[in-house]
Amino acid sequence: MYHASFRIGSPRAAVAAAVAVAALWCAVQASAADQGLAAVRMPSASQFRVRNIDVGGGSGQVGVDPGTRSAWVAAGRLVRISEATQRVSAKINVGPNVNLVAVDPGRHAVWTTCNNGLCSLTEVSE
Repeated sequence: MYHASFRIGSPRAAVAAAVAVAALWCAVQASAADQGLAAVRMPSASQFRVRNIDVGGGSGQVGVDPGTRSAWVAAGRLVRISEATQRVSAKINVGPNVNLVAVDPGRHAVWTTCNNGLCSLTEVSE
């Protein structure tokens, strides 16, 4: 299962997250140098491509199915994003307040629910 949970609600929060990752990277590099290990060069900012994709609501979790090259976002409903086009390819209303998602890449199945106890577990298969 591949999934990550994050919530970045503003550009300021995105910058704070990037700074935290950079600080962690520096700490790892310093630790490696202290132990006599070879340091690995951190990629420059120009090597990353950042794209904002509007999913139409507050996102809760993201699950990725590498086999179908799809990202599934719990954003009040289930939203599928195509890796190939970098666009929303489906918005599926499976219940109110969907904010949790899990993906089984072997079966190409997605499960979604909410954490307020007012909805059921739903499976969506491709």
